[in-house]
Amino acid sequence: SEAEMRTTYGAATAEETKERSSVYDTMMDECEILDWDNHLEEAREVASSASSQRLASGAKSSHRLVHKVPNTNTPIYLNDGQFIFIDEESCIGCMQCASVSPNSFLMLESGRARTFRQQATPDVDQATQSCPVSCMHRVSYDELVEFETARDEGDGRSDHRHLGKAHIPVHVAMRDTDANHRTSWYHTLKHRCLMSSSCPQKGCYDCPKYENPGDNPFWKQRKRKSDHVRAQYFIENGHADFVRKTAEL
Repeated sequence: SEAEMRTTYGAATAEETKERSSVYDTMMDECEILDWDNHLEEAREVASSASSQRLASGAKSSHRLVHKVPNTNTPIYLNDGQFIFIDEESCIGCMQCASVSPNSFLMLESGRARTFRQQATPDVDQATQSCPVSCMHRVSYDELVEFETARDEGDGRSDHRHLGKAHIPVHVAMRDTDANHRTSWYHTLKHRCLMSSSCPQKGCYDCPKYENPGDNPFWKQRKRKSDHVRAQYFIENGHADFVRKTAEL
């Protein structure tokens, strides 16, 4: 009988064939899905459609404007290493970044630069490379949150003798004229992390213990998980339909 034939030879029923076809239709390459520089530019532009005038005050931390996968801490359109944190206390006010990429960086009344909107565009790369004192740092999203929160709200301590005195740090001035030998929030937090028991397990993108940014194996592990979450989001929301493939077995 037909039932016996299916049992013996594994022949599929119409329902089984339909189910398998549905599975085949959703076979996708996550690496190809995440090649958003070529295929998801329009979606990213939609996410960044808020007016520059509203953002240009810099009053709102840039990490609060990053679109994330719902119910996760995973950014949708940007990856770790594409977030730019400006060490404002090390900035010399050259205005290079704000001139090259005015849709991402602005000059504050203090004369220092700030990232007001996170974007992965060519002009952001050019702006970062143009900084004469290397105060623009590529960080992970978690680091961005930590640095901007400390910059805006402090870290809960009130005994920082070397922070908040408006002097240019010695490592920027290149001369011993800073009476307080002031450091910066960026360097303070990076050094604190480096000296802690959570380094390198914390998984920072640009960990000082490794030669190159992105070499931290704990960061690589986190990135694989984030990439999977992001790819699943693109599939579920139809953004990845352009790489949908079928397979016949």
